[in-house]
Amino acid sequence: MYIDFLYYLTPDGQRFRRACRLVHDFTDAVIRERRRTLPDQGVEDFLKAKARTKTLDFIDVLLLTKVGFRGI
Repeated sequence: MYIDFLYYLTPDGQRFRRACRLVHDFTDAVIRERRRTLPDQGVEDFLKAKARTKTLDFIDVLLLTKVGFRGI
């Protein structure tokens, strides 16, 4: 549909908005949780734990750079 407003009035548009809201709410909850636990856990301890698994999630990289960690 050309006009978003009309599309959102259709059942497909309503389903799309519900799905987007669900995904955004979940993502926001994950970011809030990570942001809250990262300072509590400590950057050094967090990196040591992640070194064992040899993976670093993109959200962790962003939060570590925002915290001010310079080793990345």
